Amino acid sequence: MIFILFLLIKLVLLCILMEILVIFMKIIFLDFNGILDTNENMNIINNDNLSRLKRIVESTGAKVVVSSSIKTGYVLYGRMNTLLKELINRLFDEDIEVVGYTNVLGNREEEIIEYLGSHPEIDDYVVLDDD
Repeated sequence: MIFILFLLIKLVLLCILMEILVIFMKIIFLDFNGILDTNENMNIINNDNLSRLKRIVESTGAKVVVSSSIKTGYVLYGRMNTLLKELINRLFDEDIEVVGYTNVLGNREEEIIEYLGSHPEIDDYVVLDDD
């Protein structure tokens, strides 16, 4: 009986800890074109820009949600295009965690608002976008 009570208390404390950790999620809504590439080399990840993003992530503990239009085929049809695959792989290589994608609604602002509305665990966010 004492053992079961101990397990229940441990479970409750674990749940409380998980909720505390989830409440403080920071998100970067990330566009690709104009943010990670350059005008000179469109659709190619610029290492300097990627390093800047990594510094932001390291200093804030933020995670990434892809809001770029390059996610459209994946969100609508479940197919990743080459550019999205490269982006995800490069972010992963830099220890930048991608936790999701915004839906395709035709307006990036609406897509971000919808994502925030369905993820109350997001405590703080920033939008990196050139539009």
